Amino acid sequence: MTVDYDAVIIGAGLSGLSLASRLAESSWADRRILLVDDGHHDVRGRAWAYWTRAPDGMRSAAAATWDTIAVHASGTSAALPLHPYRYVAISGERLHDVHHARLAASSNVEFVTRSADAVRGEGDHALVTVDGAAVTARWAFDSRPLSSASSGPRLDFLGWEIDADADAFDPTVATFMDFRGREPGTVSFCYLLPTTARHALVEIAMFTWRDAGPDLARALTDYLRQVCGVAVWTVTRTEAGSLPLAPPAADVRGGRVIPIGVRGGMLKPSTGFAVERIQRHSAAIAGSLDRYGHPHAIAARHRRHAWLDRVFLEVLRRDPDVVEDVMAKLFTRNSASAVLRFLDEDSSPAQEARLVATLPVSPFLRAALRGPS
Repeated sequence: MTVDYDAVIIGAGLSGLSLASRLAESSWADRRILLVDDGHHDVRGRAWAYWTRAPDGMRSAAAATWDTIAVHASGTSAALPLHPYRYVAISGERLHDVHHARLAASSNVEFVTRSADAVRGEGDHALVTVDGAAVTARWAFDSRPLSSASSGPRLDFLGWEIDADADAFDPTVATFMDFRGREPGTVSFCYLLPTTARHALVEIAMFTWRDAGPDLARALTDYLRQVCGVAVWTVTRTEAGSLPLAPPAADVRGGRVIPIGVRGGMLKPSTGFAVERIQRHSAAIAGSLDRYGHPHAIAARHRRHAWLDRVFLEVLRRDPDVVEDVMAKLFTRNSASAVLRFLDEDSSPAQEARLVATLPVSPFLRAALRGPS
């Protein structure tokens, strides 16, 4: 049948823009691509941080990069060199401008600010309902947000971009994980991404299964005052949200509708990070379409990584007070590059066994024997 588009991408967030740009710069540069976004989640109000060893590392959208990270846990503090990785903060404003400039230069990509109400596979094509009108495509890539069910694991976060009234930060070091100020019975930590001695993004993240977690604004205020020693500051931007950590329920490999981004399982449940996985997934989809004419020739995630994530989430839920000690040992008994390679799922079983051997055994053994509940 004749279709309206070769691909419809639903959502112009990080995953949708990344895939659209990949396709526009690939052999698909002459294919018709529709990018649909309802405008409710503008990337210009967002920021992301992640580690990477990729040569480009989305450098054009980077607000800052660091070669050293700090970890504070269980009374220990460590400054860890990252080579061959680096830690990158992405500006949503820059990300928007870079990708929209690329897409504007591609005559085959059409962008519309509309709502994609439904999407489903229909034999040899996908059917997307856009503001009530049916649009057909050979492939549909769906990045619509997932609902965060209160009964499942989720990551709640609150971040402030601030200007302090006096010098307070070391802009050469990114605080990757700081448990100082953590309340007993919770798994929460702060991170701090300074770009000058007075300007930084400070954020608190909390793993939770509760309907309502503690007051993150109060906890972030206490962290700035009591840990960072900042007396007065001005908040120039706020970001907040709740990310579901349970993996997507359905495997749609082989279908005409391909979930991407968080909907596609790109958020690693045990860390809450997704940026690098989204970039890899976008590149893999574009490569599969280029070589095989379909987007399904993508390496599946190894089962052991999914199992390790499930076990760690069970530890987070059952034994929250041991997690800080686990993180202290993880980063003080191993190199940062070994830890990040493990978190990226780029490590071998032998490397993973050596790393796991540096951690306390009992909480993980209990979690593995109990299984998820």
